[in-house]
Amino acid sequence: MRIFLLFVLAFSGAAAQAQDTVLKPGFRDCVAANVAANAPIIQCVADAQSLCTEFPPGEAAELACYFKAKDEWGVFLADLLDSFADRPAELQEVARIEAKYAVLRNLMNCDLRTELSLVGRDPEPADQLAKVQCEAMATAASLTEVLIKSGTITRQ
Repeated sequence: MRIFLLFVLAFSGAAAQAQDTVLKPGFRDCVAANVAANAPIIQCVADAQSLCTEFPPGEAAELACYFKAKDEWGVFLADLLDSFADRPAELQEVARIEAKYAVLRNLMNCDLRTELSLVGRDPEPADQLAKVQCEAMATAASLTEVLIKSGTITRQ
């Protein structure tokens, strides 16, 4: 399953070479706090990948940063699934299936948004950035879904 997730996440492009990591620490704690407070989780994702917003708009580094963030979210998700090794095999398989289809569903929504945005016009350079931003967010959303469904982060 880890290979499948990494394949899906790497399929659309390369990651940034400039830094070891672009995601800021504290995502899991932020999600736990927001779930407990019944607050939106989207700000946790935005905060975690905020480094990508520090690049001047339109520069290749900005695009590369979001590719890297998407890849890092995918590794975080694969590591989370690997951490379930102490759970019964059936539950591990359910978590892997849930993760696989969460990633696919969310990435398909990015494709849908991209295709709909291109109706009646030619692609522009900004479209690639919009798509990779969506894919990074979609991968983070998939991770969050698995965190909550797995009981790793509980609703209060």
